[in-house]
Amino acid sequence: MINKIACFFNGPYLGGAERSFILQACRLKKLGIYNFDFIIPYLHERMEVKPLTQELIRHQFKRCDVNLCAYDRNLFSFSREHKLFRLIGVLIGLIKTIYNLASFELRYHTHWWVNGNKIGFICFFYALVFRYRGQFLWHFL
Repeated sequence: MINKIACFFNGPYLGGAERSFILQACRLKKLGIYNFDFIIPYLHERMEVKPLTQELIRHQFKRCDVNLCAYDRNLFSFSREHKLFRLIGVLIGLIKTIYNLASFELRYHTHWWVNGNKIGFICFFYALVFRYRGQFLWHFL
């Protein structure tokens, strides 16, 4: 049986955590029992994820396995600023981002692999609201 894993990147940028995430996915792919869908959030424009997408393709993942999701800028920057008056913007951003994720039919994935706290919070909330029944792996650090 092939398991379907949704891999959520924390942001659109290619850094050490993202490279490690990709290498770990490569190891799992070699087992031949997993199919991957990568969900990469972008903040401003789709082109900002190009280095990350190219890294996935360089590691033998297909372009069709890469999905882009609009991530609200207010929500992304909230953890850095912690200003209470931005709470309304954050709540609106949460709703917009969850709405954007809904188009990926995530309930059909047997596993969600979440790489980071920014996207992790959203995925956790989404899983609660939509009663996700698969395995949820949240990599905090």
